[in-house]
This record gives sequence, structure tokens and C-alpha cells, in this order.
Amino acid sequence: MTGNVLFKRRLRKEWNFQWSNLTSIVDRTVLLYGILFTAFMGALLYDSLPTIFETLNDLPINFFLFLLYQLCWFGTVRIFMEYADEYFLMQRKDVLRSIKLLSISYALLTYLVQTFLIVFLLYFVLVNIETISFSVFSLLFLFSLLRFCILTSRKLVSIYWNGWKRPFIVSFLYVGFIFVAYIIVSHNAYIIGSVFAFLIIIINLIMIIYSNSFFTDAVENEKQRLRYVQMIFHASEYVHIPASSNRTKPLLFRKSEKIFSARTKENALKELYIKYFLRNYRYPLSLFQMISVTMVAIVFLPLWMKYALLIAFFFFIKEWLSTVYDEVVTHPYLQMYESIVREVSREKVIRLFYIPATMVVGVIVFIATLLSI
Repeated sequence: MTGNVLFKRRLRKEWNFQWSNLTSIVDRTVLLYGILFTAFMGALLYDSLPTIFETLNDLPINFFLFLLYQLCWFGTVRIFMEYADEYFLMQRKDVLRSIKLLSISYALLTYLVQTFLIVFLLYFVLVNIETISFSVFSLLFLFSLLRFCILTSRKLVSIYWNGWKRPFIVSFLYVGFIFVAYIIVSHNAYIIGSVFAFLIIIINLIMIIYSNSFFTDAVENEKQRLRYVQMIFHASEYVHIPASSNRTKPLLFRKSEKIFSARTKENALKELYIKYFLRNYRYPLSLFQMISVTMVAIVFLPLWMKYALLIAFFFFIKEWLSTVYDEVVTHPYLQMYESIVREVSREKVIRLFYIPATMVVGVIVFIATLLSI
């Protein structure tokens, strides 16, 4: 058994697994409506292209480059490793390294195609809104190198660091890469930047291939294998997926202190929602991300779109918080509460979150309005 044969089997197995997941939720009717909806939206966007380009013309080119930089952080280098390989591959280091090399090559080739599509779309937008001095191939080359540097560096971080160190180092890399990229672009040092990026990629690849990362690769492979299934479950309102955590004690309300002194049914549901929301870090993080992204977009959008985005943000954030509330009250134990109590508690408790969030975004809109006058 060679690494090439084993990799091909794993890749074919992965494709078959994902195809079976897709066919289990998409039938001919769903596919037909999806095609019709895509055709309708495509025709609508095509007719609105002059208006869209006129709106985008007010945005600086650095905004688009920063957006492209953000897209470089999506994805991961996946090694097709399984737990059952432990005893076999520990004795066959050559097969282990061959699978790593082929998996990395497949991941980079896949992301190269994605980067080409993204860069081509961005270049088409930029050409229609302003005159640019670089070609699509130079933009593709530079951001492909940047994305490969980011992907391989993140892979090394996942191998050698765990716990609180990992997000800290990733944040440091995020700031460092954007700082270096800004210096290269501002000083037109593309040749030096390309050589520097090639060296980083080669060093990262050598360290990944020769690293002892079997269990890390197996865990990441299983996570990536089931990510589409998890997305389907998260999108379903009938399937409750609690947030998993390795923490034995909650960071907030560790002794489960009372939030409301009056012990009523409404207060019990409100207190449960607040603790559920704040203890699961992905909810406050998602709320912070939505607020920050909206604030950045407001800075660059025209005046009328600022207020339109503020109104849309209000309804979106309220609906999202209501969805999180549904995750809490759908537990069978909480069905003993009357529906009227659950609805009244819903309105009162999500108000504690969406009003401050809307006020923060509203202040930014107000300041942007004063600056534009």
C-alpha cells in the first residue's frame, strides 16, 4: 500500500460521502427551484450593475484589498488521516509523509481555484469602477502566495499550540500579515515580498510534513468531513445542537448566582437565556463580529445606505437573538411553561441585547452623518 493509492481511496471516499449528504437533502424539486432562483437573481443583478458600480465607486480600493485579505483566512489545510491509521502509519513513515504531501497539494490546488474565481470577480468590479495599474494575473499571483502563507502558518499553529495560546498566536499572525502586506504594496516591493512568501511557504510545508501531528490531523479531518452535516443540522429548526465546551466550570456565573431577585417564571427563563448566551463564547463572539462588520460597512457606504443598513441590522439582530432563545426553550423540560410566558420572556430578554447593539451601530451612523454634512 503506497501513499498515492491510499490518498486516492480517501479522496474518493470523501467525495462519495459528501455527495450522499447532498442527495439526501436536495431532490429534483429543490434543485429546480434553486436554478430558477439563481437565474432570477442573476438577471436582477445584471440589470442593476450600473447602479451597483456607481455605489461601489465611492469606496476606496484599499477596502477591496482588505476584503480580499479577509477571504484569505477562510479554509484549512486538511490531511486525510483517520484514527485507524495509527498503528500502520506509525511504522510506515514514508506513507505518512506521502499522504501529507498529497493532501497539502490537493488543498493548495483547491484554494488556488477559489482564489482565481474571487480575484477575477474583484478585478471585474475594480475595472468597472476605476482605473487600476495592476493586472489580474499579478493580483492573483500575490494573493495566492499570501493565502498559501496564511493557510500553512495556521496549520502549524494548530499542530504546535493548543488552548488559549492558539487564538492569541493566530491574532498575532493576522496583524503581522496585514502589516507586511501593507508595506509591500505601499513600497511596490513585490519581488522581495514574493521571495519572502515563497520561503515562508517552503519552510511551513517542510515543518508540516515532518511534524508528529497524527492525532491533530485525524481530529481536523473528522471535523472537516462532518462540517456540511453540522451546517445542515444547524440550519434545521427541529434539531438542537448544544455548544460543546471542554471547560469543566463556566467562566461566567460560576456559582450560578441569581440574576433576578424575584423568582418568577419569566425571570427563570430570562436568567436561563442570559447564562446560556454568555457562557457559550460563540454567541458573544458572533454578536461582536456582526456589530463590528456592520460598523465598518457603515463607514464606507453612502448616506442613504447607512440608514438602510441600520434598519436591516435591527431586524436581523433581533431575529438572530430570537433564534438563540428558541434553542433554549425547545428543551423538553421547559415545555412545562405556558407559551404566553415563553413569548413574554422572549421579548423582554432579547431586548437586553439588541437594544445596546442597535444603539452602538446607531451612534456610528449619527457620527458618520455629521461628518458627511
